[in-house]
Amino acid sequence: LHLSLRRQRQMCIRDSHSRVPAAQLVPMSARQPDDLPAGALINAFEREVLSSHLASKAVTPHTLLTELLARAASGELSLLASAAGPPADPASPVCDGCFERAFNHLLLQYRRALPANELPEAVTRRDNCWYGTTCRTPAHNRQHAARLNHICEPSRGGGGRGGGRGRRLDRRRLLTA
Repeated sequence: LHLSLRRQRQMCIRDSHSRVPAAQLVPMSARQPDDLPAGALINAFEREVLSSHLASKAVTPHTLLTELLARAASGELSLLASAAGPPADPASPVCDGCFERAFNHLLLQYRRALPANELPEAVTRRDNCWYGTTCRTPAHNRQHAARLNHICEPSRGGGGRGGGRGRRLDRRRLLTA
């Protein structure tokens, strides 16, 4: 019995560490999401901004995924690269985790490319967060998430993910920067 269960599991083409049942390996192009992934766009605030935008355009997550995969196939967008596997391909079967990471990567590119006139003014007039997409604060602090734009690249603090944490702030350097 143990050997037969072992043979029924396959490797995800994008994640060499993930052994999942073969039935769970589904091509990205065959997926039909009903909602945006829970971890999409860094935090709940940014996810709500995108959800509202999509609702105003009557675009479903499945329709958006189809469009984003077509744009990735044309080279307009990039699929998340994986150090463990071959280049991303919408037709390659992937596990749920790899699908969510790739979809999130496409959503971030889509959201960054949205024209300012298609978003609420309260969203477009925010200053960028120094840590941008790598900021961890919005996950537990909604006010921070709403006050600053996190759909941007890190601009200070060593590239985010704690790069500036624990260091004293040099105000003179900030004033000359």
